[in-house]
Amino acid sequence: MAKNNSLIVIITAFLVQSLIFSFIKAAATNITTDQHALLTLKDHITYDPTNLLAKNWSTNTSICSWIGVTCGVRHHRVTILNISYFGLGGTIPPQLGNLSFLQLLDIRNNSFSGSLPDELAQLRQLKLVNFMFNSFRLEIPSWFGSLSKLQLLFLNNNNLVGTIPQSLGNISSLQVLDLSHNQLSGTIPSSIFQISSLERLNLSHNQLSGAIPSSIFQISSLEILDLSNNQLSGLQVLIIKFLHEHGKGRTDKRPSLKNEKPYQEDPFKRDFGTSSFQGDLLVWLRRRKICLNKLIFMTLLVNLLKQKLVELEERITKRQAEAAKSGSNSSIVADVKLSGAAMERHAPKMPDLGD
Repeated sequence: MAKNNSLIVIITAFLVQSLIFSFIKAAATNITTDQHALLTLKDHITYDPTNLLAKNWSTNTSICSWIGVTCGVRHHRVTILNISYFGLGGTIPPQLGNLSFLQLLDIRNNSFSGSLPDELAQLRQLKLVNFMFNSFRLEIPSWFGSLSKLQLLFLNNNNLVGTIPQSLGNISSLQVLDLSHNQLSGTIPSSIFQISSLERLNLSHNQLSGAIPSSIFQISSLEILDLSNNQLSGLQVLIIKFLHEHGKGRTDKRPSLKNEKPYQEDPFKRDFGTSSFQGDLLVWLRRRKICLNKLIFMTLLVNLLKQKLVELEERITKRQAEAAKSGSNSSIVADVKLSGAAMERHAPKMPDLGD
């Protein structure tokens, strides 16, 4: 019996020692992996005006003490890489995708260019990605849609081209998306407005075209929306919604905005050129909590007025032609006088989405 007990003690001690050794080895390997990824990034830096990384990112010190690097207490892995405002130039290496515990990646206000490697899709713990104010000239990679924990995505002020990928709509936890000040073209994917957590969306200053998706009214969390300075159409989506809420068809029980007056007329007999209509529409666009949303800023306005209600005017003209053919008198006003200049004067300024 004594021998058996001794054998059990020996085996237990051996197993414990093996586990400890395996843990230490795994930890060392992980730290080495993170170190190698960061050193590879350092090697891809072609411009470091103050030699900041050259002096600080050294194998003689722990990577957790390197400037711009933060490690988690629990796993002792790199969780934050913030090298923003360093004035760096270079490219992003695939090895950066090995920082498997990374939650925040911030390289804003540098001069990074080149590609965004597919290996970055392995960074499944990311909650914030900030690439704003760099020199990336490429299409937005579809793999962003696989970052299920991502909450904040800033790709603004680069030279991004191509279309907005539908896959961005797969980021169910996304709260802020800023793609402004790029060269994006094509239509706005409706999948964007299916992100129930989205609070701020800035697609301004691109070359987007096509109709504003009607699904814009379905998102309940949206607080800030900026689609200005594009070539978007589809103002009738907003106008019809506006008239519906101010006419007999209004079914919601929300209290009206102060000084709002309901419109009882047939929408197609409404004089869209009157100053009262312009003013009420502007107030509605700026202040209305559309569909129980918290939508409080809509700098769609530059787009909307410059369109001069083209689609709506076409519908009115069609109605006029039908009325003339039938011989009936029509009070439809097809002369839409709402000008882009008037809209720009009343357009609210978009608050800074923050960084």
